[in-house]
Amino acid sequence: MKYTKYCTRNTLRCEENMGSPNYRYSSYGKNSPICCTSHLVKILFFVTSLLEEHNIPYFICWGTHLGAVRHQGLIPWDTDTDIGIFTEDYERVKNLTSTINEKEFCLRYSKSTGCLTAYYSQINELHLDIEIWEKQGDKIVWDNYCIEYNEMFPLKKYKFYDRYLFGPNSLNYLFSYYGADCLESVKKQWMYWDTRLWNPNLTNRETFKLMDNAPAPIDLERNFEEEQQNFSMQDLIYQKIILTINSTKLWKLLIFWVQFKNKLTLRK
Repeated sequence: MKYTKYCTRNTLRCEENMGSPNYRYSSYGKNSPICCTSHLVKILFFVTSLLEEHNIPYFICWGTHLGAVRHQGLIPWDTDTDIGIFTEDYERVKNLTSTINEKEFCLRYSKSTGCLTAYYSQINELHLDIEIWEKQGDKIVWDNYCIEYNEMFPLKKYKFYDRYLFGPNSLNYLFSYYGADCLESVKKQWMYWDTRLWNPNLTNRETFKLMDNAPAPIDLERNFEEEQQNFSMQDLIYQKIILTINSTKLWKLLIFWVQFKNKLTLRK
């Protein structure tokens, strides 16, 4: 398996790719690699441009909305992006599946999350979650979350790198979810239950001033596919095997077994 500095369509995302120097970067509290950031923005910009082209309303939400307000782009360590659409537009968005997939992205529906998800590719699962929100009287509802109608509409444009994306006109739901001080300070949550196994020096949550964190670097012009021009079938099979292991959580079973063996050794 060749060493790959950047993830591409033909590799797993850095977070899952054991052949990457950025493997499990979020578990170590690191910012997202520039390749992952660029791919996430590429999906986000393509889908939102497509929705605007077809006059389908959308809004950035959650961490993507917070990133737009706080960083004018992605939160530096974010690992996915989020937008919302409305139930009446769901079928229209689904009808764009072939257009999205023609660009080598991969649009799927998840029953567990109630979202459409646009993946960077069938192998690289960097993704954009497209949540389906329902208008219920004076509220806009998705799952167990709701935004007041007048805090959603009229939609407002937010600067996101060199573009402007639509989002709710109010930040109140962000303050409720992330905390009233979310624009001034950053609470960085480690993502994996096994963080301490990999790096026991990390605490579960670290709070630090926003000034210590510059916006994520972005270079959308860079062609990260260059390193993969000679990507072999053997490499592709390897990536799919690792993807299968990750998706079936076999790696968690392996970690449990290692921990169990260590405990037995200590008892002896």
